[in-house]
Amino acid sequence: MGRRNGGSGAALPEKVCETCGRRFSWRKKWARDWEAVRYCSKRCRGTRGQGAEVDGQLLEVLAARPGRRWTALTPVSIGLSVAPETLRQAARRLATQGRVELGVGGRVVDPTAARGAVEVRLSGTTQRR
Repeated sequence: MGRRNGGSGAALPEKVCETCGRRFSWRKKWARDWEAVRYCSKRCRGTRGQGAEVDGQLLEVLAARPGRRWTALTPVSIGLSVAPETLRQAARRLATQGRVELGVGGRVVDPTAARGAVEVRLSGTTQRR
């Protein structure tokens, strides 16, 4: 599902950033060590390893709310004192692992394409809104 490579029409390989959870495509500068690339940018490489605690906290909060299908992905509604983007990154990482689902308007969306007011729920939740 990667982007197309110029005029050749071949799809470029993709990976998911370990910090922000976004998808990124192969770049020529990574040609020699594509297998070792884990981060999409210098910023993500510089903040690596800081999200595992937020991931665990988010899962705990969602597990404590079994009757609710979707929960707004904001620090206030989740009850965590973290930056909104840090919370979104944690949700994207967990979604790419298949542990949670992200939604917009009650529909499940691709975690890297979610824009606007995003909602989150544990994977496998089938209750109506």
